[in-house]
Amino acid sequence: MSSKNTFCILPWIHLFASTTGTLRPCCVSKEFEHRYKIHKEGIKEYWNSEHVRKLRQAMLNGERPDICFTCWDKEANGDTHSKRLGELANWQKRFNIDELINSTAADGSVEDNIVSYDLRLGNLCNLKCVMCNPNSSSKWLEDTAILDKYKNTGFSHHSLPNLKWPELDELWNYLEENGNKLRMLQFAGGEPLLHKKHYRLLEQLVEKGYSKNIFIKYNTNITKLPNKVFELWNEFKRVDLWCSLDGLDELNDYIRFPSKWQDMVDSLNILDNTTEHINIRVNTAVSALNIEYIPEFYNYIAHSNFKKIGKASWYDGVHIAPDIVYDPDHLNMRVLPKYAKEKITHKIKSHLETVENTQYKEQMNYVLTYMNSEDWSSNYDQLIRYVTELDNIRGNKYPYELYSTNK
Repeated sequence: MSSKNTFCILPWIHLFASTTGTLRPCCVSKEFEHRYKIHKEGIKEYWNSEHVRKLRQAMLNGERPDICFTCWDKEANGDTHSKRLGELANWQKRFNIDELINSTAADGSVEDNIVSYDLRLGNLCNLKCVMCNPNSSSKWLEDTAILDKYKNTGFSHHSLPNLKWPELDELWNYLEENGNKLRMLQFAGGEPLLHKKHYRLLEQLVEKGYSKNIFIKYNTNITKLPNKVFELWNEFKRVDLWCSLDGLDELNDYIRFPSKWQDMVDSLNILDNTTEHINIRVNTAVSALNIEYIPEFYNYIAHSNFKKIGKASWYDGVHIAPDIVYDPDHLNMRVLPKYAKEKITHKIKSHLETVENTQYKEQMNYVLTYMNSEDWSSNYDQLIRYVTELDNIRGNKYPYELYSTNK
């Protein structure tokens, strides 16, 4: 196999840090056998560590390392918008790929060329989404009665120090010192717009004159939009907001508890009137609880007369980005009964016939392929138990009827 089919630019220019400070190639990759921590080994030791060097070597040798399974699986199933291909298309406009490859030493090491960072700033969050977990949301720790009962609710208080790594100065000092190299910063969480030190970094980059060269991205629940952040964003080259929204009305209130749909609408209207260099993308976490209602959500975004929500310049029409909830298993679409999958498949295929955006259509067809490729319906009873127990704890109720397992 040619290395062109296995090369990913990210191990040469990019660094990802999880909510617990674990470093890995990107947000969709698996973890290395050794879990490198940003607050222990540090960025410099990770960058040319044994595992990262071997990853680069494997890609250049035409191999498909298992750590990058998500992209290989998508591409094998016809999705041409995998993370690997998308990042390659984006960055090859700025880098000479042949020069990057030729600069790689025989042992896989490269110079510190990190220009791009994706940082998940601990678990500080004001929501406790149904598919989330305490390691990604501090708010989840309120539901003590369900902790450790399901795959996504496990939490050890011994891990709290790892979740506090964004409060340390080492990372922020490193980024400030290397601000002249920075070209892309992506922040997620938790909820990154709650994190004070991230504002300090933006202020420093503006003050030193680096901000005009830097593109920043956020994965945000859009519940907190302080005025000062808009002032700072205006000093950067470009800003992309990936707004996490999973459904309309009561479905939003249920999945992204305790947010309220009207507050989401108010935030969307604020964002719809931002300056031209701010792009608004809608990201939807697709699970067993909302896949059936994606068409209604898409149609709301498409027909609400928004000027820019879901209409970023790189799309050929209105788009929402479906992100599959792979984990926990009991919320994965594959747990749905066969008759439910057939009903949903028919509904979404009919919906896609009315849609112009080719990228959205391709991604949703991949979602259907993924859902129908394996039968996990033996786990559907666990979804029912999970929803029932969570509703009892939160005084909430899933707004639709769950499918019967007897049909």
